[in-house]
Parts: sequence; C-alpha cells; structure tokens
Amino acid sequence: MPPADPSDSAFLVLTEEPTIGAFARYEDMLRTQDRAHSVELLQYWLAGEAVSNADCWRDWAGSSRAGVSAMRVEDFIETPRDALRKLLTAINVEFEDRSLDAAEHAASALPPVVDVKSLETDAHFARPCFVEYLNLLALEANYLRYPPWQEPKAPSGPITTIYRAKRALADKNYEEVVSLLASFAGTNAVDKNVRAMLGKALLEIGREVDGRRALEVVLRVEPDYLDAYTILAEHAYELGLNIEARGYLREAASRPNGPAHVGAFLARTNIDPDFAAIFAQPQPQPPSLPISRESVIGGFRWILGRMPENEEVITDHRRLKDDEALRLALLHSQEFGDFFERFDAGHFAASPPRDEAILRGDVILALRWILGRTLRSRAEADELLDLGSREELRLRLVGAEEFKQGYRRAA
Repeated sequence: MPPADPSDSAFLVLTEEPTIGAFARYEDMLRTQDRAHSVELLQYWLAGEAVSNADCWRDWAGSSRAGVSAMRVEDFIETPRDALRKLLTAINVEFEDRSLDAAEHAASALPPVVDVKSLETDAHFARPCFVEYLNLLALEANYLRYPPWQEPKAPSGPITTIYRAKRALADKNYEEVVSLLASFAGTNAVDKNVRAMLGKALLEIGREVDGRRALEVVLRVEPDYLDAYTILAEHAYELGLNIEARGYLREAASRPNGPAHVGAFLARTNIDPDFAAIFAQPQPQPPSLPISRESVIGGFRWILGRMPENEEVITDHRRLKDDEALRLALLHSQEFGDFFERFDAGHFAASPPRDEAILRGDVILALRWILGRTLRSRAEADELLDLGSREELRLRLVGAEEFKQGYRRAA
C-alpha cells in the first residue's frame, strides 16, 4: 500500500504484459501446488489476477503522484540502456556509461520477451478466458497501458462475475455476492473457491441452511479443502458455538497440512486463544549471522563517524565474513573514500568538541576499527585518553601516518 507521506521518496513500479504475466503465474501455481489444470480453476485465477492488477493500477501504475515512476519489465530486457537511463534520471541518481554497459551485458543473457500469440499453442491457454480477462483489464486498469492483443469489448462472462463477487466480498457486501454467484454457481461448473465464496456470503446474510449446504457440497467432493472448514468454524464462533467451531477445526487438522492451516487461522483471527495454544508452532530462530550487531554499530561509529541508517543496513553488514571483512568494507566504501580525500587535503571541518570523557574502551575500539590493531602501551593509552572527544580521537587516528600508509597501500 502507498505510504502515508511519500513526498520525499521515490518509487519504481514495474509492470509486465498482463496476459503473459497472468499465464506465467498460473503455470507456476499449477507446478508448485501440484494442481490439475481446468477451465474453472483458470477462470477463478484470472479473476484474482484482475483484482491484483486493477489495485496496482489504481494505487501505483496509473498514479500521477510525484515520486512514482512506472516502467515495463520488457523495456529492461529489450532496451536496457535506455530503460536504466530513464530510471536513474527519474530518481536523480548520477550514473556512468559503464553502468549502462553492465545493464546491456546482463540483459543479453535473458530470454527474449514472449509474445501472446506464442502462448496459443499451449494446452492451458484457454483463449476465451484470456479474451475476457483482456476485456476486464482494459475496462478496470487501461490494460496497464499495454497495447491490447485484440480489440477490447465490454467484459462479460464467468471471470467478470467472479471478479465482481471478489470485490463485493472484500467490501463485506454479502447480498451482492449472493446475487452474483447463486444462479451462476447453480447453472455452471465452477471452481471450489467460488462455491466457498458463495457459502460464506450465504452464512453472513443468515441463510444458514443454504450456506452450510454449499460448503458441505464442496467438502463431499474435496474433503481436504481446508478453507471450507475454517469458513464454517469462523461462522460458528460468531454465533457463540465454540464447541461446534472446534469440531470443524479438529476435522481440518486431521487433513494433510491441516494443523498448520488451523494454527494460522487461529493466530490470524485470535478468536480462540486457548484452542490456538494446541496448534501454536514454535517460532523459528533466525540463523545466527557472522558479525554481531554491536560490531556493525562500532564499525560505522569509528570509521564513518555515524550510526547505521536502519536495522536493514545493520543486518546486511552482519552477513559479511567477519569483523575484519566489515572493517575493510567500510574503509573501502565510497563514503569513507570521499571523506578521507577531503580530510587529507585539509578541506574537512571537524565538528566542535563536546564535553565528553573518552573511556579506555573507546580507545581500544577506535584502534581496532581504524588501525586494525590493539593498544601497544600505557603511554599510548594515556595520550589518546587526553583528547577532548570521541570525534577528536577518530580524527587523530585517521590522520596518523600509520593509518595513511596502510590505507594508501590497500587502495
């Protein structure tokens, strides 16, 4: 979702040809979820894709808000130099020709952009479905500004009906859902998800018998369809029938992948905390990273003279091999290089000294991060402890001949 105040931010919105993108994601879904293709499943899938693309168009790709740049994936593949130049210019980032050369080289290894016509030989490309999807997106999202592969017409058919029902369900307009789906599902073969949408809407408007019957029909055909159990359970909870609700959830939990599904449902709704404890999954511990958070903060503080921008920056630097790799990465950064060049030329104005005591630990850390060594003597410690601030300590070490020689050799 768009942030509350994007005025000082830049956003890149990447779009792709809607039909090609929807078909690719449908194929991925069939493979990863081990689903069998059917026209009914494709209809339901394309209705969901239409919702996603229409929302993207409304909030991002079709937005005229300042700071938002909408670009096509195909442009980065076919004309990477021009696309990258346009992007970097839009977000006010300076670039060199070698960056554009690298983009062209990388894009040369990518497969060519697919043409919609080439999809028509695929057994899963049901042309009437994709024609209706095109018509629907042309109306709802200007087909994301892509040229339609055939002349759009007013959308009508099963995908449009399911699309409108999804919109109504999201708005909790359950009467509209029933109006759209009752006769449609009664006279057409539809995907189980469509019947589940109708069953939920019937329950929500108080048609208990019809709603339960719609969901039970789904479960008779597909007893492992977990969403039907959770719809029935959620409605039972709303009526105060906790024992009945738990019965539905226990039945769901007995099915493949059921415990995880039930646990996620209970965690999301927070509807039955006592029962949820049975299905609570232990939280996986994040893998330990080679470098500690404190080391990253210390490296930034002593080498760059500042704190890291955010936790994401800290985490990225924690993935380096060890503290020495972190030290070298910061010393070889563009930021430190620019600072040292100005400092060495006498063009760096140090901040006014602050009334802060330098501790022995500060001296040890400063030597470790800047010079890469330990304290050599008590006399060295006493000399550095007498400085007026931590920043003065940092600049003293950066300006030392020992550092300059090592830094120049590394450079």
